[in-house]
Amino acid sequence: MRSSTTDVLEDAARAFGRVLQHGAGLGQDLLRSMLPASVRARCACGRHGCACEVPPPCWMPKHLCDVTSTGCAGGVATVRLRITNCGPATRRVRVQAVGNPGGLTVSPAEVAPGPYEREYVAVSLALPPGAAKGEEREIVLVVRGCQDHVLRWTVKVSSSETCSCGTVEVEDSPDLLHHWYDHFYCARGCADGR
Repeated sequence: MRSSTTDVLEDAARAFGRVLQHGAGLGQDLLRSMLPASVRARCACGRHGCACEVPPPCWMPKHLCDVTSTGCAGGVATVRLRITNCGPATRRVRVQAVGNPGGLTVSPAEVAPGPYEREYVAVSLALPPGAAKGEEREIVLVVRGCQDHVLRWTVKVSSSETCSCGTVEVEDSPDLLHHWYDHFYCARGCADGR
């Protein structure tokens, strides 16, 4: 038979464990409430752990979007980049393709928007005259400014009635915020040292 002192100690230990568990849950709720909405949307934390989507490291290029353009056989498909300098200093921004895709023209290949100004860059791909309707070509474009940005551009050959030219917004600015998920070794400000 167990003594009443042992029962009391076990009950107290269980009660203390429940208090600690409840306190930890409140602490998680409090921390979650302090996170920005963009992070809260990626994080589904409950009382039994977290299943959070970890944001990409701060040093990774920013993914702009995927763009699909159409072009006519023997014609040219074009995508325009509207590059906005979101900082208080003039900066150089270069646009280049990964690899060396034949028939690609970047005009101009480099711009220097002033503080808070915008510049346009046109990227064109010449399609061979004998290209078959439905044929596709994928090109990865890198915009190197204060930060690196990546655009995946798919060009489809179509009939002459559906030729298109799209515009992609590129907002280039230094990363001046330090988030909880940033690494202590991250470069701050512009990637090129400015």
